[in-house]
Amino acid sequence: MQLHLPLWPLMEIVVEVDGVTGQERLDAALAALAADDASFSVYRDQESGLTVMAGMTEDQLDAKASLLLNRYNLAVSFGAPQVAYRETITSAVKIEGASDEHDGIDCQSARVGILFEPGEQGSGFVFKSLIAADLADTAVIAAVHDGIESARHLGLLAGFPAIAFEATLIEATGSGLGLTMKSFEFAARHAFGQLRTKGAPVLLEPVMTINVVTPEAFIGDVLGDLNLRRGLFTATGSRPNGLSLTADVPLSNLFGYKNTLDHISDGRASFTMAFSHYDRVPQIPGPPDDLYPPAIGMRA
Repeated sequence: MQLHLPLWPLMEIVVEVDGVTGQERLDAALAALAADDASFSVYRDQESGLTVMAGMTEDQLDAKASLLLNRYNLAVSFGAPQVAYRETITSAVKIEGASDEHDGIDCQSARVGILFEPGEQGSGFVFKSLIAADLADTAVIAAVHDGIESARHLGLLAGFPAIAFEATLIEATGSGLGLTMKSFEFAARHAFGQLRTKGAPVLLEPVMTINVVTPEAFIGDVLGDLNLRRGLFTATGSRPNGLSLTADVPLSNLFGYKNTLDHISDGRASFTMAFSHYDRVPQIPGPPDDLYPPAIGMRA
C-alpha cells in the first residue's frame, strides 16, 4: 500500500503486557521495531502510564502487533485503533499571559504578550519573536517557546496536540528578586490556554486520498460505500481491468475498508491509500474543564 508520510502519526493503539519483566521485554521489542521503521513510533502516556504504538495505517499497526506476538513471543493485549486527531485555531488574537509566584518575602512576576495566528494547512507550530535577542532576552524567548510547545500538546478542545498555528512574542517583562525563566514559561502556557475562548479552536481529522480500481459490475456498490464513509470524489477514469475512483475520505471512516471492499467486489477490487491533509471534524466535543488557570503560586 502506498504511503505519503505527514508530519505526525495518524493512528494509535494501546499495547499492554503483565509484569515488570514483560514490560521490559515489550519496551525492547518496540524500540527495535521503531528503529527499523521511521513511520512508526512508541510513547508512554503520561496520565495513564500506558504504552502507545503510533503509526500511519491500520495495516501497519496490525503488522507490528503480529510481530510482537509471533517474532518476540510476547503475551500482549491491544486496545482498539484510534485516530490521532489534532487541533488548531481559526482566529488571530493577541493574548497577555501572566505568572505570579510568592515566596513569603517577594513576588516574582512575569508578563508576556503573544500574537497567535492560524498557520498554513499541514504546518506545525511556528514560533517567532520581535524582542531584540540580547544575551538576557535569549533565555526569555527560549522559555516562552518551551511554554507554548509543552502547552500545545495538551490541546484546547479535547486534549489533542495543536498544529498549524504561529505564535509571535511581542513583549515580555518580569520583576522580583527570585525571578526565573520558569515564570516566563508558565506565563506562555497561561497565554496559550486562553486560546480556548479567544482563538476559535477546531478539531482536525486526518483525511486520506484513496484510489480504488474495480470491475465495472461493482462500481455502484463501491461508490455507495465510499459515500457512506463521507468520501469526496475527486477523479474517475478507466483502466484495462476496470474503473478507477479517487476520493478523499476521513481516516476514521476507513477502519476495516479492505475487508468491506473484498466483500462487495468478490475480492476483485483493489485500492491504494495516502495521507492527504487535515480537515475540520463536522462535530466536536465540548471543551473540558480549564487546563490553564493563571499560574498563581506555581513554583519553578
